[in-house]
This record gives sequence, C-alpha cells and structure tokens, in this order.
Amino acid sequence: MKAHIFTTAIWFPLVIFNTIRDHCGYHLAFFPSPEDHDYHHAKFTECFGTFGYLDWLHGTDTQFRKSKQHQRHRTL
Repeated sequence: MKAHIFTTAIWFPLVIFNTIRDHCGYHLAFFPSPEDHDYHHAKFTECFGTFGYLDWLHGTDTQFRKSKQHQRHRTL
C-alpha cells in the first residue's frame, strides 16, 4: 500500500500490542479491558472494531452494551 516507513514503524507495534492485549486473557492496568473482544469471540456478530468507535457508529455493539460484560469493560 506504499505506506511511509515511519507510519509502518508506528503502526505495526501498536497493532501487535493490541492483538496481544486482546488475546492474553488479562486486564492490563491503564488499558481498556478485553471484554469487548471476548464478547466478539463468543457471538461473532458484535464488537468488530478495535476501539469501539465504529461499533457504536454502525450499531454492532448493541447486544454487548446490554450485557454484564459491558459493565466490566473499563480502564483500570
């Protein structure tokens, strides 16, 4: 996609860290909980986005927002 090397050097570590954070099974301090991603793996019809903004915009988190997992979804 011909991205600049600086953009690539910033993007890939962020994406890799986010993937590890979502799949590790722990809620790390100062980061959002992986509850939305766990819910996505349980239902596969909700919570597609990384930070939740696009899910809110497109309405793909309505069931998640009604669940008790959403109550635990916060930043420590």
